[in-house]
Amino acid sequence: MTDFSGGSWGSLITGDEDSAIPDSGVLKYNFKDNTATDRWGSFDGTLNGPTYLSGGGPDGTGAFDFDGSNDYITVPEGATDAVESAGEASVYILVKLNDINRDHFLFSQNGSGSLILYMDADGGGQGYRTASEGATATTVEGASSGIYQSVVVTAGPNNGVSVYTDGSLTDSVNGSLDTSIGGLDIGCDTSSSRNLDGEIAEFRMYDKELTALEVSNLDSVGNIY
Repeated sequence: MTDFSGGSWGSLITGDEDSAIPDSGVLKYNFKDNTATDRWGSFDGTLNGPTYLSGGGPDGTGAFDFDGSNDYITVPEGATDAVESAGEASVYILVKLNDINRDHFLFSQNGSGSLILYMDADGGGQGYRTASEGATATTVEGASSGIYQSVVVTAGPNNGVSVYTDGSLTDSVNGSLDTSIGGLDIGCDTSSSRNLDGEIAEFRMYDKELTALEVSNLDSVGNIY
């Protein structure tokens, strides 16, 4: 597992940068310049209230702080259309929770579909939970407060719906990718006013179901290969 508290992550986080866009890469926000600019393409996000931290993130190069009330970043529907067309998807996020005694929505659909990730304090433990196409994967532990964690959600025909925390599989259930996601909101579930109280330093989407090795590589070297 990568030690996000040290200085080494700064060199690793650039491993999957603009000049090395993977074939499966749909979008990448690294929040280093007070924008949600897509480093891999044209799916720029729209900021709705989060506070920019110029020295935030595990490598000190930028992050957005979400206040736990009404901050979010909108991902355009074209990005979710891309993964829907592929029939599989992976979402990678670098997050720091302010506490683990409340629910935190990391991202959620803003349409009629269901591709979500949140930290569930009430589901029998304090782990990351995801859902897609009626399938819900959850863990009873694995979430931490006050430190950055990498969390990956995969959905596809090979392994159903899975959650990885800091490079390791924490739960997997049968299921598939939704066909009507309709865009995503980072930092909240706008349909039910549930929000993130914490920081996000990076957000990526892939139009494939990442393998366990690719997820491990993301956590250890900053790219999927």
